[in-house]
Amino acid sequence: MRQTIRLVTFLIPVLLFPVSAYAEVTREAVINRDGTLELVFYIKGKKIARQVWDNNGVHVRTTGIVPNGIVKHHYVDGTVWEIPYKNNRAHGVSKIYDKHGVLRVKSNYTNGKLDGISKVYSAGGNLIGELHYKQGSLLKQTEYGKKDNPVTEPFFALLTRFSVL
Repeated sequence: MRQTIRLVTFLIPVLLFPVSAYAEVTREAVINRDGTLELVFYIKGKKIARQVWDNNGVHVRTTGIVPNGIVKHHYVDGTVWEIPYKNNRAHGVSKIYDKHGVLRVKSNYTNGKLDGISKVYSAGGNLIGELHYKQGSLLKQTEYGKKDNPVTEPFFALLTRFSVL
């Protein structure tokens, strides 16, 4: 009887949480020759889903399922973008960390679109700008400390390119 209870106690969490709850979901982005953006999602190196966006930022199609939870996008320079996903779309607070682990951007997605205020931070952790979005459309951009942080800050460009995911 005790062994049965122990087995059931062990199996319940395993059965209630899918493999993705335990394995890191990663993605990579490919910009095709025609300007379309392709996001490919993986668990342990195995492709699980693919999303295609046209060059106007409009979602074209999704194949496979992106598990609900945090998806990590690793860049060659060591930057890591953590994006929460729900129902195959970015949904919740995403964070971009530079190669030193410093938070550089904090944004909110609602049903795959930037929504609300995205905050951009310098390598020293100071707020250098805000981008105000409503349902994926950039309404306002405010920059602070221009002398120390020129407009060419790569995280501004990154956010405006991926305003809809």
